[in-house]
Amino acid sequence: MIEAWITVTLADGTTRREPWRLVTSLLDAERYPARELIDLYHRRWQIETTYFSIKATMLDGRVLRSRSTPGLDQEVYALLTAYQALIRAADDAVGTSPGAAMERISFTILLEAAADQVTLAADTFPSATHPWSGRSGGPS
Repeated sequence: MIEAWITVTLADGTTRREPWRLVTSLLDAERYPARELIDLYHRRWQIETTYFSIKATMLDGRVLRSRSTPGLDQEVYALLTAYQALIRAADDAVGTSPGAAMERISFTILLEAAADQVTLAADTFPSATHPWSGRSGGPS
């Protein structure tokens, strides 16, 4: 068992220290230093959060369609790329909006806003005619 104190800095700048325990079967402390195991565990949960967001929000209960390993690889990489693009867009928004906090951004709303921008293509061609609809640009 690894026992550690974790310091968490909150959005308002206050900090909290909390005890934390990690139970592991990796008993060789020289081969598996406690600090590295804690860091790996933290990264694992970041990955779990990413996959949960993809499964619960982006896929919305649907399954991957490919029937081959290369096709599945391609679908997973496409989902990860879209996820990363959305997270980077949120980070850019937070960086340019004073007082905004990344943890206050809903991934679901972020995904819906991006989907709306792609499907509506609002103001993409502001002075031209949309090639697929024949209508002029701007909101409809």
